[in-house]
Amino acid sequence: MVNLSPGGIRPVVFLVALDGSSQAEARVYLRSIEQRLREGDFASLHLSITSSVVASTDVVHTLLMRAGIPC
Repeated sequence: MVNLSPGGIRPVVFLVALDGSSQAEARVYLRSIEQRLREGDFASLHLSITSSVVASTDVVHTLLMRAGIPC
C-alpha cells in the first residue's frame, strides 16, 4: 500500500518475469528493489513495502507437478 495523497492509500503491484531465474535469485532481486525504494528517492514517503515470489500463478498445475502427477 502506498499513501500518495491525504486519505488516499493505494496498493502498488509490480509483476516481474524472471526468465529462467531461480526463486532464490528472484528474492534477492526483490530485496534490492525494496532497499532502493526505502533508501532512495522515495525514502521520504515512508512506504510500507512487501514482496513475494511465486513459482506459478497456475496453482492447480503447480500443486499437481510438485506432487509428481503429470498434467
